[in-house]
Amino acid sequence: MMKKSVDIRFQVMRPLTILVIIYILGTVGYKIQNWDQWSWLDCTYMAVITLTTVGYGDVLGIDNLPGAKLYTMVLMITGMGGVLYAVSTLTAFVVEGELRAFFWENRMLKRISKLKNHYILCGAGATGHYVVDEFYKTKQNFVVIDTDSVYLKELTETHSDILFLEDDATDEDVLLKANIKHAKGLAAMLSSDKDNLFLVVTAKALNRNLRVAARAIEPRFISKLRNVGAHIIVSPNTIGGLRLASEILRPHVVSFLDKMMRDTSVINRFWEVLVPPRSSMHGVPIGLSNISGETGLLVIAVRLPHDGKFLYNPPPSTLIVEGSVLIVIGSIEQWKKLQEMAAVSKTA
Repeated sequence: MMKKSVDIRFQVMRPLTILVIIYILGTVGYKIQNWDQWSWLDCTYMAVITLTTVGYGDVLGIDNLPGAKLYTMVLMITGMGGVLYAVSTLTAFVVEGELRAFFWENRMLKRISKLKNHYILCGAGATGHYVVDEFYKTKQNFVVIDTDSVYLKELTETHSDILFLEDDATDEDVLLKANIKHAKGLAAMLSSDKDNLFLVVTAKALNRNLRVAARAIEPRFISKLRNVGAHIIVSPNTIGGLRLASEILRPHVVSFLDKMMRDTSVINRFWEVLVPPRSSMHGVPIGLSNISGETGLLVIAVRLPHDGKFLYNPPPSTLIVEGSVLIVIGSIEQWKKLQEMAAVSKTA
């Protein structure tokens, strides 16, 4: 989209520049004919009425000046060609809708520049489409980057008002346009493992705190992606194999998860909430926290801060401490309520 914006600016500026040059040359040409007696305003006026073929009359008095007459004829023949070219180019630009697209892209870039703690989704193909769909359903702030206009068009038809850049995600300037310095996470889902590797390197160089998830088709790229800073590496073959095994061994569990993910009436998901420092929930047992009563969420696991291990189906006596991560299941509205509960300080 950045390249397209530059092209559009060039398409607008070129005919406008030609128009300005023609009128300047026309004005200067008349001024040279009689430098002392003809004012700049009169010369400009004469050039304008000549090139626009309005013909209000001879304001300079060129009837007795053969040189000025000859210049006027040359200006009409050559200058009109340039004016017609510029006008037709600008008209086509407006009629074909490119001007509207230009302003629309500028508005999108302004919206992207205001994002904070958002996600950058690189790649809108087969995998990326499902990722975008999940981020869209759960009302996350995100920007999609892809070079394929067909993929992006399909996304905009099914997901209204999404932010996207039609450009190369491995380009540092494009990532900066996506406001990567203020982004929270990035998903690398480009068609090539090499491109994903280069993307992760570039992204981490621009934002060291960025959480990166990358797709790796070939197993040999998994360790490479991890070495350059990717936190999560997803292998479609591995996930596909585990899914097939689960369909056979745990069909009802798989069915439950599928229905939960595809239900459009109520967006129920697994969520995580980090207990921040000085939270009013610190030191409170899960059984006395009233999480279920206040939010309706079900706590299914707790990630302990001291060793990073998960405590599944935690008993009511489990203490909530700073740095704990509560894994819950429920709707996005319930999840936001729990975030608000955890954010309340003890001193408030």
